[in-house]
Amino acid sequence: LRSLLSSNRTVVLDLITCESLSPLLSDLVVTVLTGCQDCDRGARLAFAECFGEIGAVDPGKLSKLSRQTPCKATLVKDSVRSAEFAVQLITELIHAFLAAKDTRAQDCCSFALQETLIAYECSPHKSQSAQGLKIWSSFPDHYRELLEPHLDSNYKRTKEETRNVAHVPIYCSRLGKSYATWLCCWLDLLISQIENDTRKMFESCSVVCKHFVHVAAFLLPYLVTEVILQGQDEHRNKISDEMIAVIMHAQKHDDTSPSKAEFRHRAAQSVLSLHSSITQISIHKQTQYWVAEDQVARQVPGIANADLSTLKRQCDLLMAFLAGVPKDALAVAAFHCKAYSHSVLLFEDHFRENPAHIQDHLEILQKLYADMEEPDGLDGLSAVRSVALTISDQILELEMKGKLRDALACYSVAIQEEPLSLKNHKGLVRAFLGLGENFVALRHLDGVLVDKPQWNKELNKLQVEACWQLGEWDTLETCLMLEPKESPEWSVGVGQLLAAAKNRNTIDFEKHLRVVREHTANRLSAVSSDPLSYTRGYEYVIQLHVLQELEDACQSLILKPASSDTETAVKHLVQLWSKRLDITQGSFRVREPILRLRRTLLSLIPNLAVKYQLGEYWLTSTKIARKAGYLQSAFNCLLNASSYQAPEHWLEKAKCQWKQGETKQALVTLQDSLGKELSSMRESDGKPSVHARAMLLVGQWMEETALCDTNTILKQYKDLVKEHGDWESSHFFLAKYYDRLRTALEGTEPGKDLECLPLVIRHYGDSLRHGSHYIYQSMPRLLSVWMDFGAEVVKSSSGVSSSKRLAMKASNPQAQLQKMNTIMEELINHLAPYQFFTCFPQIVSRICHQNESVFAIIKTLVSKLIVSYRQQALWMMVAVSKSSYDTRRYRCQDIFRAALVLDTSLSKPMSDLTVLASRLLEVCTREAKTTRLDMNSDFRQLVKLVTEHDFSSIIIPDQVAMTVTLPASPGARPEHFPFPYALPCIVGFDPTVEVLTSMAKPKKIVIRGSDGKGYTMICKPKDDLRKDCRLMEFNSLVNRCLYRDVESRRRGLHIRTYTVVPLNEQCGLLQWVNDTVALRTALMKLYSEKKKHIGGKELRAAWRLIEKNPVSKDVRHQVMGGLIEKHKPPLLHEWFLRTFPDPASWYESRVAYARTVAVMSIVGYILGLGDRHTENILLDSTCGDVVHVDFDCLFNKGETFNHPERVPFRLTQNMVDAMGFTGCEGLFRKACEVTLRVLRDQRDPLLSVLKTLIHDPLVEWEKGKSDLWSAQRIHKRSSKSEQTEVVNETGVKKVNDVEKRLQGLMEHNKGLPLSIEGQVHYLIQEATDYNNLCFMYMGWAPFL
Repeated sequence: LRSLLSSNRTVVLDLITCESLSPLLSDLVVTVLTGCQDCDRGARLAFAECFGEIGAVDPGKLSKLSRQTPCKATLVKDSVRSAEFAVQLITELIHAFLAAKDTRAQDCCSFALQETLIAYECSPHKSQSAQGLKIWSSFPDHYRELLEPHLDSNYKRTKEETRNVAHVPIYCSRLGKSYATWLCCWLDLLISQIENDTRKMFESCSVVCKHFVHVAAFLLPYLVTEVILQGQDEHRNKISDEMIAVIMHAQKHDDTSPSKAEFRHRAAQSVLSLHSSITQISIHKQTQYWVAEDQVARQVPGIANADLSTLKRQCDLLMAFLAGVPKDALAVAAFHCKAYSHSVLLFEDHFRENPAHIQDHLEILQKLYADMEEPDGLDGLSAVRSVALTISDQILELEMKGKLRDALACYSVAIQEEPLSLKNHKGLVRAFLGLGENFVALRHLDGVLVDKPQWNKELNKLQVEACWQLGEWDTLETCLMLEPKESPEWSVGVGQLLAAAKNRNTIDFEKHLRVVREHTANRLSAVSSDPLSYTRGYEYVIQLHVLQELEDACQSLILKPASSDTETAVKHLVQLWSKRLDITQGSFRVREPILRLRRTLLSLIPNLAVKYQLGEYWLTSTKIARKAGYLQSAFNCLLNASSYQAPEHWLEKAKCQWKQGETKQALVTLQDSLGKELSSMRESDGKPSVHARAMLLVGQWMEETALCDTNTILKQYKDLVKEHGDWESSHFFLAKYYDRLRTALEGTEPGKDLECLPLVIRHYGDSLRHGSHYIYQSMPRLLSVWMDFGAEVVKSSSGVSSSKRLAMKASNPQAQLQKMNTIMEELINHLAPYQFFTCFPQIVSRICHQNESVFAIIKTLVSKLIVSYRQQALWMMVAVSKSSYDTRRYRCQDIFRAALVLDTSLSKPMSDLTVLASRLLEVCTREAKTTRLDMNSDFRQLVKLVTEHDFSSIIIPDQVAMTVTLPASPGARPEHFPFPYALPCIVGFDPTVEVLTSMAKPKKIVIRGSDGKGYTMICKPKDDLRKDCRLMEFNSLVNRCLYRDVESRRRGLHIRTYTVVPLNEQCGLLQWVNDTVALRTALMKLYSEKKKHIGGKELRAAWRLIEKNPVSKDVRHQVMGGLIEKHKPPLLHEWFLRTFPDPASWYESRVAYARTVAVMSIVGYILGLGDRHTENILLDSTCGDVVHVDFDCLFNKGETFNHPERVPFRLTQNMVDAMGFTGCEGLFRKACEVTLRVLRDQRDPLLSVLKTLIHDPLVEWEKGKSDLWSAQRIHKRSSKSEQTEVVNETGVKKVNDVEKRLQGLMEHNKGLPLSIEGQVHYLIQEATDYNNLCFMYMGWAPFL
């Protein structure tokens, strides 16, 4: 695998940097991560080398793919007498048997297999028990072949020396000095305490545990559970004492050797896993008890009171045991073991029982979130903090924010207060190193060691790091002599590698490389127990990434003698490194260590070519630090870059000045550099040159600061286009400025703005000729400007007088439109079809355009797109072809005929898809009196159609098939195909059609694909799905915008989308979202178990009280407030605990929940999305994402209900409860702010999607408007106006309201727009306001 990855590095890197990451790469990363858990050291090391070859892929990219695969966390809930446990145990023993390296170990495994098969009567013979046969049938053939000899074997256990393990705790005693001996001795003690028939089977397995620790770890939770449920307090207390001894020792750092530290770490991990397992068993037993209790109450046969009493006793025993182990101590131990997710879970559980304890643990919580690199969590802690920050807290906060210069000042104060604190001196040195002041760090260490020579061992590691960064090789050699040859410390290991490389000692280099890589693989193995923990182990993945680059540089350049090929090798290496850096997480904390080591490596190469690259790497560090807001670090990197005279030095200097608020000085610096240093920098190997980027920046800053007049700014952009006309950005920003100028002239000098229109179109089009980076801004705006102006030209000639239209007449609008039409015709011929297809719905929405010349071009464009992407285009137009609005239908048919002229082979697919849509409409509209229909008998013609031998290959319209992907490389790329090849086509249907219980009676069908898979769809009647379809397009565009934003991508912000295919104005197809549960269903189950469920009768009675006094605030507070109180405490957090039993998957799902709630809350508020009751919000049981459905209530329609909605989005007590002990603060609030910022930045392309609805005459915009609109439409059928598109004035107003919300203007608070933070704060207050919730409709369930 490593050889394959090595020989295809460029291909792999290109696939990773592609906009939509291939699932193959996701599987590869998950497989390699799983391989790092292998018991064999050699296998672990090999997988670690593979990780180095792949590189440290940004977790933000992989998060999307991990969501597609349900977490398979092991839930220890099966009884040891169950078949499921037997299968797991035998599988573990088989793995041990195959891994045995000597006959003694293999014989022990054989004995255990023999006894286990006997205990469970496992055999292929039917004469044995049914359970035994079931167990045997569960194994694959090659396992059965291995097991068969053990059915008749006759192994006997020899007498062995028994150990006296009566003393508890065993941990760190004479019998528990290593992890293996401690665990085996504890198992022996537990087995001796078992008093039932399972003891013999466990005793047979104990002989294997001495050879294979993983078998002991597997058995531990089952043994502990058996002992606890026996009910003897003495035995239960011994288990508690053992666990407490381990977790208390885990909080200490007094180990003198790495082996002891590893023992402490592994023992603590085992205890934490054990506690997690017992907790899950307790939850499982409680659920069983509540179900059984309900069945007894309903007198269900087969459930006896004795069974209920047994379950009750088991629940009490497990709860009593868990209460005896302090959760806060467990949480602290988990933190010290770097089991951060587990620590958060335990702290949260502890705080639910003891809310006042949050303030006591703020310091360690701050360290916890800092180590997790979760600044949003730190913000949440700051919000709930009620005590003053200590100096240590301030330092930690400053370091997380990158304010290392301020942290240095705090360290100085701390050292003055505690001069003998080693911790403060180490922190001070790390701050110096972080700022790049390595020389100062080294001198400080020298001074400290003169006064405190006893600290030499602790501080030597920092000295090593400072030496290799400075290139002080003699001092480095001296420091390394004090370290062990195989040091487990990362910085020391890197120092040893660099020293060996400097001395050209190949043997030492390879030896140290293996040692460091092995230590890193072990650490990755310890923290990455499942695919979802990739983020948790990302620190070590980065180290493997760095080791690979170090190996490449040394083997190809440093360890080889200089030659004429050195410069070529350097160039090749730098190109590879550039791609590898692009795949990593774009944060300063991740990329700076990589760049730091690269600079050190290049300094070891005796070649002049590396000096230029050293300057480039210093500038890259400057750029990353500046973007992260670490301005002090950026300034230090900039000073280092200046000595290498890199061409971008002045550009970065100006950007840093701008970031610091020195706007005028930044502009002066850039203008001066353009005339001097950058004047000759016009070529850059196909990339935008430094000169081009500087010119663009000058124009943008002139515009932003308003320091220059319009003509000066316009000249700057024109000069940029003149000198760099082949750059996409030059044309885009010129077009954008012309567009802005046109809008300004439109208000001040009507008529003169028309001169700008062809220029806007021209330069937006030219930007698209040279690339697709701004396609979602350029293309929608280009089309809107052109089509809107065409409509205005028609209106201006209609005789309706207005100052604007009179001015248009005087400016010869027809001539301007002709110019624009000519430009559009050129673009249609020169741009790639996929570029137009990104806006296909927007184009199709205007097919009833009033201007014949504009429609002619639209017709040509749409017909060409149908020919290019026939499958996707025809699915998108099927609803238009069946429109009840005659003009839309006729023009659609006209376009189809034009497409057939271009490609006659379209005739059959077009016909088949039209008939298929008609048959699917029959499924939608069929009245059903039962819950199931039969596809073969009830919809015979549909089945017959798709099974005909000459039926066309029609793709299944799922999300993958309908989503446009852009090329990964820059440029227009006309050859790019925007959809996956070999998409699955419809070949049939499953026979069962399920009729859902909702009012419209939608049908759930399963389409069979040509790939053999089933694709579930909903055929929904009596609902206009065009708004849902547009909203999915809007959400998809939001996802693209979120993904392109660094802060958003780092947080994995996204909206869950699904395919919506309207078939006409009242029916359509919806893609079924698998593995989801409605919020109401999840909550009702939890409240029912806790006997807190309020029935419909009580709710109706409460609502009748409200209806008698609908406007009475007191009645609302009494009734609705009472319901809210009855549903306390909220329980949604328990759904996450039960659904995601593994702490890592629990934390990932909880984070995903908070952030998807935040994103959809902001997007829903912007769109005026209402009716967010508990049936319209789904929870994904594979990843915790929130999925919203039913988007009929858009554009503040909820405010027109009989009981108007008062909240901007759903943020009730249960929604907040699942976000953790910081509630709305931290993760949720920050995700809201980032989302709102991205939406504001991308306002124009987002609005262009919504504006397509304005031109659709049948979209219902307000409650009660549909009948009126229908009457108006019927009246118009006899008039000439039917031949033109109708602009819905209500729709225009609603879209304008959306635009105002994007600007920060609040409907109920007149005044200046709010900032992003202010708007988010206002919305959260409104959503959680008690008065607002009390006035919500009962069916909305504000009490849940």
